[in-house]
Amino acid sequence: MRRSKWLGAGWILCSIAMVLFSRNVLAQTTTYFSQTQFENATNPSVVSIPPPTYFADLCAGIPLTGCGISVTIPFAGNNSVNISDPATGAMAIFGPGAPVPLTNTNPNPVANTLIGDGEDDYLLVFQVPVRAVGLRLLTNSCAQETVVLRDVNDNILYNASIDAQTSTNTFQFTGFLSNTPIKSLFLDTCNGGIQNEGIDLIEVAAVFQTAPPVVSSLCSPNAPSRISGSTGAQG
Repeated sequence: MRRSKWLGAGWILCSIAMVLFSRNVLAQTTTYFSQTQFENATNPSVVSIPPPTYFADLCAGIPLTGCGISVTIPFAGNNSVNISDPATGAMAIFGPGAPVPLTNTNPNPVANTLIGDGEDDYLLVFQVPVRAVGLRLLTNSCAQETVVLRDVNDNILYNASIDAQTSTNTFQFTGFLSNTPIKSLFLDTCNGGIQNEGIDLIEVAAVFQTAPPVVSSLCSPNAPSRISGSTGAQG
């Protein structure tokens, strides 16, 4: 009877481990709202947003701004990201110190900042899929955002609101680390036609700096009882 009792306990442990493992696999994405924690986990490279002169035209004649269609930024030697606003088909870059009123953009840009035209939605498409993406948002008076990550086959890896972690009219970092390479990131915002919401920092990582979640073979007779890895939000 004792043998059966311990055998039953072992199967219970094994079942728990498999449930946890399934949760890790299905969740696929760890979300960070701390830039420091994201950088410690992924050791990312900065994708440098170009100055407003990337575009030939000023935005409504305002100095230190540029208006065009989309932005393609090379990084990491053999990769690039194309950034567009699918809601309007137009894009702007505001440089630091651009003399735009706070009713238009609040806070004012402190770095080169991507701005949509009208409804500020952003689609980032990577030439080569990446493992992690971090953005610093310049939020508007609405600050309601949804993020959708997709893989190379257009399967959804992550689709969730990040509203709970973003405040109005501030700078807010958000990052995503995926078990499956990320081909694209779509950021949906609100009220961009009233006040701008932009992106002034992009960080990406191509590989894991920490091991992806694994589960020990607890069903094996001599396996150690250890589960490593975690998923979920990281504040």
